[in-house]
Amino acid sequence: MKARFVPAPGRSRTLVLLVALLLAVSVANSDEPVGSIQELRGTVQVFRAAKAIAAVVGILVMLGDRIETRADSEVTLILRGGTRLMLGEDSTMIIDRHLVENETHIQTAVRLLLGKLRSWVNDTGGRGSVNFEIHTPNGVAAARGTDFEVEFIEGKPCPADLSCLRYTTVGVYHGVVVVTNPTSPPGSLPVTVTAGYETTIPCESPPTPPSRWGAEELRAPGYH
Repeated sequence: MKARFVPAPGRSRTLVLLVALLLAVSVANSDEPVGSIQELRGTVQVFRAAKAIAAVVGILVMLGDRIETRADSEVTLILRGGTRLMLGEDSTMIIDRHLVENETHIQTAVRLLLGKLRSWVNDTGGRGSVNFEIHTPNGVAAARGTDFEVEFIEGKPCPADLSCLRYTTVGVYHGVVVVTNPTSPPGSLPVTVTAGYETTIPCESPPTPPSRWGAEELRAPGYH
């Protein structure tokens, strides 16, 4: 007969306490504000737990909030740690992760479901590390201390592939951004985009080689 391991009573109580503590920490983190609305123009709504909240300047933004703008509206958020996000008109975003450790080690992941998002990523002045990512349905843009813009478009021909009607563009004002398409075939390489350049991600294709910002649109038929 095989011996059956029975944990000591003290060890069992310790494991239970550790699990309870981890659950408590995760709940507390999900309830903490990740930032606040700094500027607002037009009509903006925040959706939290199936409840729609009319956005106003100063309102706290929580992890998992879905933020939506209408036509002729935009909103700017300031996150803990100093990063600023400006969501353009007819756009939707969700903040999935924002961890700040001692104001120097910051990890942020934002989902851009539709529209345009400009990000001024705080680099902590070299005193720590910043990992900042914007995810669209077909792309990931990763930056560290950068000013850049990401746009996800549906229902319009992609300048790099006119047969594609859903695409992501990433343009860099300052710094460096690494761009990938997690839906592209295995072995596709990331693209590094520097200031003044952009890349486009058509559907499930890899990002295009960086080109001068606006060059692809100027070359595409019907774009003026």
